[in-house]
Amino acid sequence: MDWFVRSFDYLKWEFEEEYPTKQSECGICYSKIEASPAKAGRSTGPVEGLFLACNHGYCIVCFTQFLNGKVQAPGNCHPVQCPADGCNFTVTDSTAQKYLSASRMELWQEKKIESDPKKMVYCPNKRCSAAVSLFLPSGRRKKSPTLCQRCTTSICVECRVAFHNGYTCAEYAKIQAAKGDEDEQVLRLAGVKKWRRCPECHTLVELYYGCNHITCACKAEL
Repeated sequence: MDWFVRSFDYLKWEFEEEYPTKQSECGICYSKIEASPAKAGRSTGPVEGLFLACNHGYCIVCFTQFLNGKVQAPGNCHPVQCPADGCNFTVTDSTAQKYLSASRMELWQEKKIESDPKKMVYCPNKRCSAAVSLFLPSGRRKKSPTLCQRCTTSICVECRVAFHNGYTCAEYAKIQAAKGDEDEQVLRLAGVKKWRRCPECHTLVELYYGCNHITCACKAEL
């Protein structure tokens, strides 16, 4: 029996050395934290927390608020690094996804795409303008056409405009240049005729008679 007790104690010590219980303080609010949800949450015990790969720990509430603050702040937040002073560990997408809502995670991904302007383009659809990555997660450049994940507009990866099926990039550029001259003439005429642009569909509309109120064909009120 003594041999069994000594063996059990040795195995218990060996297990605890290899798989120690992670209990520490939150690096933001300094509350006691416990990585195991089963052990956390008791009235007198530690609160549930998480430990990043850099071994810095935070309670779930503080870390969630930290991520939301980064996403909602003006400008670009990437790379988002561990809150600990001097720590350069970058918070991964998979970690952020555990604590951000679906809408905030979408904003997280959009800002991540915008963090490298050379690898992205804004959707050419004027009603969308979402950031679209031109590269796969593996780092390889996508093939044309790529789709905007928000509005499904097809985009040419090479010249970064709406996809032009049947035309080379050079041919499409010439067509757009000619169209641009026509658009400029229309805009000059719109200025003379005092046409107004619908704030919803951006179509030019003209008031023939009556009061200044206009209802566009898209049902928007001007």
